[in-house]
Amino acid sequence: MKERGLKGVRLIVSDKCLGLYEIIGDFFPEAKWQRCIVHWYRNAFTMCPWKHFREVVAMLKAIHAQKDKAAARQKAALVAEKLRAMKLERIASFAETSVEETLSYMDFPYEHWSRLRTNNGLERIMKEIRRRTRVVGSFPDGWSQTQAYFHNKMGHSAVYEHLQTLRRQYKEAPPSQPTCPSGALWSVGCFGCDKSHLSSVIIQKQMCAKLRTLPF
Repeated sequence: MKERGLKGVRLIVSDKCLGLYEIIGDFFPEAKWQRCIVHWYRNAFTMCPWKHFREVVAMLKAIHAQKDKAAARQKAALVAEKLRAMKLERIASFAETSVEETLSYMDFPYEHWSRLRTNNGLERIMKEIRRRTRVVGSFPDGWSQTQAYFHNKMGHSAVYEHLQTLRRQYKEAPPSQPTCPSGALWSVGCFGCDKSHLSSVIIQKQMCAKLRTLPF
């Protein structure tokens, strides 16, 4: 990608695949690396006995529900202490030594956090590409393959329209308070403006606030 002109990379989000993680500094030395928190949770859960599973889930998620990196570090220390009290030394050590890798997204504006802390967005794109490929089966040339991946039924580029919508909305609204065309507040990455989605954003914020108050 760098040979094809990719530049200005500020953050790379991935799981801790060593083949990728170890060479990031060689190609993009100025970019920060964010370990996908979903993969991080899954790695931790492999060390967790089933009887403690729900409690450990809430404890780990509480770390990433904090308002800033300093608070997240403090919460991680408390979580590790609590895990040791529960005799879960492996998870406690894992959380202490690797949690910092999952906090890089907090160096960016809050509006972007939900899209930066996981690589779910990329995995969703790859899932859609696989789905469209299975439907067609084979392509006569590379252009027809590109058309199938990135164009909708009307022949317009869905990716291009997506980016244009984002540019218009950020041009019309300050970055700290992006809005939908209707004027309703939305979280970064959302292009809808219905009330149900707005309600889900409010619920998510309430859940984060509740997690921050847990006694560990």
